[in-house]
Amino acid sequence: MTLVSRSTQEGRAAVAAAAALAALSDGQVHDDAGPRVYDRHAALQWARQVVAEEDLETAAAPRTTSRRSWTARMRQRVMNRLDPPSVVAEWEDDDLLGIKIQTAQLELNISVPRSELGRLERVPSGDRALRIGTILGAPAWWVINRDEDLLFLVAGHDDETWEVGASLPSSTLDAIRVEVSAAVAQD
Repeated sequence: MTLVSRSTQEGRAAVAAAAALAALSDGQVHDDAGPRVYDRHAALQWARQVVAEEDLETAAAPRTTSRRSWTARMRQRVMNRLDPPSVVAEWEDDDLLGIKIQTAQLELNISVPRSELGRLERVPSGDRALRIGTILGAPAWWVINRDEDLLFLVAGHDDETWEVGASLPSSTLDAIRVEVSAAVAQD
C-alpha cells in the first residue's frame, strides 16, 4: 500500500510511528471487526492503512491544524483500536491499596496509601503531574493529556526525570476510580 501524506516528512514520521506501534503491540490490534491477532508485518500494514485513511480524509481540507495535533489524532486513532486495559484494585494491607493495570503488552502494579486515594479525583491535565502512590518503590506521577486523550503514568524521582512510564487511554483513570471506590466500599 502506498502511504498518502500531506508531506514526505509527515509520511515518514507516520510510517515510523506505525512501525513502532506494530512492534509494541506484538501484532495484537482491535479493529472494527473486533480483536484480531496479526503477525508483525500485517500489523504494520494495518497501521499504515489507518494512517493512509486519515491522510485521505484530511488531505483535501485546508491545513488548519498543526503537525503535533495531527500526530496526536493519529496516535489516538490507533490506540482506540487496541484492547482496553483491565484494572483491579485490592487491599495489600490495612493502609495500602494495590492497583493493577494490565494490557496484552504491559502490567503496572501501583501501591497507593489510603491517605492518597482522594488524589485520584484530582489528577491534573497539562504539563505538571500529581504524585500518587508508588511503582516499583519509586514515586508514581499521574497526568492527563487532553489533546491526545491519554493518561500518562510515570515512575521516578519526579515527573520530568522518570525511569519508566506508560501511556494509556484516559478512560483508564475512570476505570481506576470505579475499582478504587469498590475496594474502599468493601473495606
